[in-house]
Amino acid sequence: MPDDPSPEISFKTVKSLAVGLTNKPDYLIEGLIEKGDQVLLYGQPKVGKTFLAIQMACALACQKPFLKWKIQKRRKVLYVNFEMGERVFSERISKFLDQPDSDLSPDDRVVFFDNQLAGNLVFTVRPRSVEILEQSDSLEKLISEEKPDFIVFDTLAKLHSENESENNAIQRVLTGIRNVCELDKVPITHMIVHHARKASINMPENGPVLSPAEIRGGSAIRGEADVILGLAKNTGGSGGGAKLTLIMEARNVDLENSENLDLVKEEVIFQIAPMQTSECMKYDFYEELEAATEHCSKSDLVARLAKKHGLKEDTVTKEIQKWKKENPSIREEKDANDGRKVLIGIAKEEIAGF
Repeated sequence: MPDDPSPEISFKTVKSLAVGLTNKPDYLIEGLIEKGDQVLLYGQPKVGKTFLAIQMACALACQKPFLKWKIQKRRKVLYVNFEMGERVFSERISKFLDQPDSDLSPDDRVVFFDNQLAGNLVFTVRPRSVEILEQSDSLEKLISEEKPDFIVFDTLAKLHSENESENNAIQRVLTGIRNVCELDKVPITHMIVHHARKASINMPENGPVLSPAEIRGGSAIRGEADVILGLAKNTGGSGGGAKLTLIMEARNVDLENSENLDLVKEEVIFQIAPMQTSECMKYDFYEELEAATEHCSKSDLVARLAKKHGLKEDTVTKEIQKWKKENPSIREEKDANDGRKVLIGIAKEEIAGF
């Protein structure tokens, strides 16, 4: 393919901080995704990436919360689907919408679903792949006709035939996707669904870890994205009973490193998993230590935690011993006056990460 002529480059100069500091972020999903962002959603095969992508698409189209994040207004979503036919994909979308009464006719059910979306979610059925570096005209035409606020590409592998491990090659692909996702030179927020390396997302006992090695392909894939969402099965680490963990990283937004997720409604819809009893108790334990001016009576603290969480005192004592090992700054001593065991309070900055 002949090299494309270099596009004209223009620079914008900012002469006062007042311009940048008074700009408010234009969030599609409040506190998570801004207008113009390139989002990467990755995970191992069959972990639920497409279900999560559809859930986000439906939330934007219907103005419903996405997990714990708010959506301020309806957005038009274009879902570029390379994986499924029309019937199957339509059925998947319908699972994320409010369900009609069982006595409605099939035709009325379709109308019921369409009314919820109000034309804000459109998706493609064919072709099965597009070469973004050679066939971008068809995508540009589609985007120009639909004028979406948010685009989902499912999956990255169906947009190119380059070597994903070759950084220069995959960088051209990602840049090509950004270039396609523009209307009148205004960037459109878009999400790329991508695969992790097989059996590469490790869930150690101290929680999930996001590393470049987990994303299939060269480091440019991770480096190009503004927001990264990694979906991993939870193997019983910090998530307690949660089935999955959403691992997050962003350039412009301060995010928690991860959120534990459960599945509801036919095992397709994700929700934030409630804290497990041990996690809630650990939080209360640290709160008590932070509030203590000098020290906490260990026996009194054990009794309070046991009563609040409905556990035996021996169980609480074992948990405290475990937390002490995790954090060497927690000290246990004998009170000089009555000889009772006490826990020494720790500095707030030492527990801020909990």
